[in-house]
Amino acid sequence: MTLKLSDWASIAEIVSGVAIVATLVILLLEVRTNTAAVRAATYQNVADSITTTLAARGTDPDVARVWLAGDAGDELEPLDEFRFDVLVTANMRRFESAFYQYQIGGIEESQWQGIEYVLSRVIRSPGHRHWWPRAKSSYSLEFQELVEELLNAEE
Repeated sequence: MTLKLSDWASIAEIVSGVAIVATLVILLLEVRTNTAAVRAATYQNVADSITTTLAARGTDPDVARVWLAGDAGDELEPLDEFRFDVLVTANMRRFESAFYQYQIGGIEESQWQGIEYVLSRVIRSPGHRHWWPRAKSSYSLEFQELVEELLNAEE
């Protein structure tokens, strides 16, 4: 049996269709793997950022003193009040960044729940409650809504 040129063209078309489908399947698998890797890296970056902040408060006695006094709502001298404001701002920016990553799918729900729990504990302290109304307008509206919700939630 001799194949005509049109038969060869049909065979080539079938082979090409199979190759396209195989390529799409491989690309889909690679995208899924890449997405998981990006999510893992994103969470690691957020965790590292929060850990760095905690480590500074736990290893530098002067930073710890300012943090504990400010967080408790104690009256601070102007320099310490400024330092507390800087510490809280940096801390809240990390939480806002984590929240943004959660919103866009960079952090999974289960990971976000732990971060949100810590945020809810932090924001309820006397010092943070005093700080928040003065600073909230510098944060995204979505993050403002989240913090307000956490502040108003019953424990």
